[in-house]
Amino acid sequence: MYCNQKLRPVTGMSWFDAIEFCNKLTELCGYEKVYTMTGISRKNNKSYIDSATVTYDFSKNGYRLPTEAEWEFAARGAGKTGNDWTYEYPGSNNYKKVAWSVLNSSGYSDDDLEIRTHEVGTRQPNSLGLYDMAGNAYEWCYDYWKCKQPGYESSIPKGDTHSYINPVEDSGTFTDPVVNSSSYKSRVIRGGNYGSTIFYLKNDCRYFENQYVCAKNTSTGQKTVGIRLARRK
Repeated sequence: MYCNQKLRPVTGMSWFDAIEFCNKLTELCGYEKVYTMTGISRKNNKSYIDSATVTYDFSKNGYRLPTEAEWEFAARGAGKTGNDWTYEYPGSNNYKKVAWSVLNSSGYSDDDLEIRTHEVGTRQPNSLGLYDMAGNAYEWCYDYWKCKQPGYESSIPKGDTHSYINPVEDSGTFTDPVVNSSSYKSRVIRGGNYGSTIFYLKNDCRYFENQYVCAKNTSTGQKTVGIRLARRK
C-alpha cells in the first residue's frame, strides 16, 4: 500500500509540547494566544518541556486543544444527522471504515507486519468531514484526567455514562474543562491509535497520559499521541 510519509499524523509530543505548538502557530497566524505558559523548565536544557504552569483564556481566538467535551461532540458529528450521536465510532458503526487500529494498520505491503500510523484522510470521515478521529493517533485534550486511583491521580464522577479504564466510583460533577486541581498530572487523550483494540476507538472511550510523558522519556517518546486543534471564530 502506498503511503505519503509526510501526510502521516505527528506523534511523540508531550501535552506541554502541544500547548507550545498551539502558541507558536497562533503567533504565525496573527491570532490572540489562548495559553500563557510560565515557569517553563526544559529537559536537560533541550527542547522538551519538562514542566510549566499553563493558564488559558478561551475568549481568545488562537489555536488550542479541544476540551474533552468538545472532542466528543466533534467525533459524534455534532449530531448533524439522526445517526451521528448513536454511532459507536466517529461516523460509523463499522470501525474498519473509519479507523486504523491494531487490526488493520500493519505495514504498507503484504510482507510488512509492523503496525504504524497511516496517511491521514484514507479512511471515511464523519458527517463534519473530520478524518481519523478514531485510530491512527491518540489526541490530547485540555482536560485533566480525574481519578483517585493510586498512581493515576484521578476519579470518575458518579453518573458518568462513558466507558473508561480502571473504573472508580466517586462523587463529583463535570466541568468543561476539568482543570480544578494542579495536583493532577495526567491529561485526557481520546480516539485510540494505530495499536489500539476497537474498545479504545469508541466515541465514549476515555483514556489518559501523563502530561510530560515525552519529556520524561526522550529515548523512546510517546509514539501514539498527537493533536487535533480547535479555534473560535
